[in-house]
Amino acid sequence: MVLVVRSDLGLKKGKIASQCAHAAVLCCMRASNEAAGKIKLDTWLMQGQPKIVLRIESLQEMHLLTERAEATGVIAEIVRDAGRTQVASGTETVVGLGPDRSEAIDSDDDVCARDTNPHCRDGLLPRRKQLIFVCQRGRDISQRVDYKLVFRSACVGVQLRRSRTQLQNVA
Repeated sequence: MVLVVRSDLGLKKGKIASQCAHAAVLCCMRASNEAAGKIKLDTWLMQGQPKIVLRIESLQEMHLLTERAEATGVIAEIVRDAGRTQVASGTETVVGLGPDRSEAIDSDDDVCARDTNPHCRDGLLPRRKQLIFVCQRGRDISQRVDYKLVFRSACVGVQLRRSRTQLQNVA
C-alpha cells in the first residue's frame, strides 16, 4: 500500500499520520468489498501490511495519480479532512493506493525508462518522490534522505541513494 501526502498543505507530523491512517482504512474497506480486492488484501495482510508514504506537490498531481490508478484497476481512496484542526473542511489531504501487487503501483524509471526500453511497463508512481517514512511490521525506518522505491516480487524494499548500511542496521 502506498499513501501519498500533499506537501503543499504544510501538514504537521501528527496530522499526516492521522490522514494516512484514514487512507489505509478506506483502502482496506474498499478492498474487502471487492472480489479481486479481497485476495490482494489477504496477501497484503499476510506480508506484514507494508505501507510506503510519499509526498506529492499539489492537488492536481493527486487527481492525476488517482485517475491513473483507477484506470489500471488499482484501488485509490482520497481522504477529505473534516476541517476541525489545520485545514478547511473537505480538503483532500492524502490518497491511498492499494493494497495491490507492487508491480501495479511502482515504476522503476531508472531501470525501465520508456525511451530506452520499448517493453517498459508504465507504473503509477513517478521516480524520485521523497519518501517520508516506511513502516513494515511495526518498524519505523524514518529518515530525511532521498529514497528510491525498489519492489521485488512480494517483498517491499527501500534502497538508499547514499548508503544501504543505514537500512540494514534497522532490519
